[in-house]
Amino acid sequence: MRCPQCGAHNRSAARFCDQCGTALTLESRALRPAAERRQLTVLFCDVAGSTRLAEQLDPEELRDVIRS
Repeated sequence: MRCPQCGAHNRSAARFCDQCGTALTLESRALRPAAERRQLTVLFCDVAGSTRLAEQLDPEELRDVIRS
């Protein structure tokens, strides 16, 4: 959604402009598109045996093992 005052792009649920602080009226919020297509990249990494290891180690020790 674009601010009618400064033209900045804001979150769809925003009540105030993130850039200038102008109150976004119901009318300006109603002008936003119903849906928006975005590019998204997701990375998932699983360490084999990490659950069992986490049960045995202190959180700080587990952090050190994972970082190494």
